[in-house]
Amino acid sequence: MSQGSSSTRLRNKQALLAAARRVDCPNCRVRACVNIAKTPANYDRMFYKCPYFSRHGCQYYEWADEMEENQFAAPREVDAPVPAREVQGPLAQPRFAPVAEAEPMDLRVIEEKLKWIEKIVFVCVVLVMYSLFFKK
Repeated sequence: MSQGSSSTRLRNKQALLAAARRVDCPNCRVRACVNIAKTPANYDRMFYKCPYFSRHGCQYYEWADEMEENQFAAPREVDAPVPAREVQGPLAQPRFAPVAEAEPMDLRVIEEKLKWIEKIVFVCVVLVMYSLFFKK
């Protein structure tokens, strides 16, 4: 009997997710993920969340039942282009400088570190070969 009720709940959740509208994250310009809350206070309540939530500083999160029709996340055609928005915060700044813009001093340090790693790998290979062939 509990198996039948669990399959009914699963079908209900699948129907909710299938009926969910397409919502784009206003910060990252990607499709927001549709989720169903599992907490006791909001059990089975549907919400939209950016796939980059808590990563890269995006905090887009919205309850489906609180969304207004005239809001930026209104449903739109799947093939319609996503309107361009200026990204604010950590996504607007590149995390690393391109290699072409690196200073010569930085490249020299990188080459020295690579040579050091190459020597360590060589020593490790020699030790493995020694242990394989000369072990009694």
